[in-house]
Amino acid sequence: MPGTSGPATYDLIVRGPNGFLQRYAGAIDGTADARLKTTPQRAEIHLTNRAATPQVLTVALDEAYAADSPLQTVSVASGATAVSAWSLARSDGWYDLTVRSAADRSFLCRFAGSTGSRNTDPAIGRMRLTA
Repeated sequence: MPGTSGPATYDLIVRGPNGFLQRYAGAIDGTADARLKTTPQRAEIHLTNRAATPQVLTVALDEAYAADSPLQTVSVASGATAVSAWSLARSDGWYDLTVRSAADRSFLCRFAGSTGSRNTDPAIGRMRLTA
């Protein structure tokens, strides 16, 4: 657009039943990518770096989902993919994971939902504000 400065960005939110939420935001020409793969008791975030230099990405699990360590910092080599793995046993298959980049403040991927649990989301009923 005329008169705008800075890189073109995107911000897409997808919602579905049973707490399904995915959000993708960042620069159109960004170099980081995150994809979610799940099994009934595990979530894996596959982190890809298309930059010429290594990138540091952080993956955070919302506190309602009871992880031993709610934050993982992953260094991804240039042109490589790394995996951030999370056990979902303590949350009965529920998750809310957010990925951010140290190099690109506009980059954000969020994955929330369930792997098929028949129990209620552990975070249901909590009032909270999210950025």
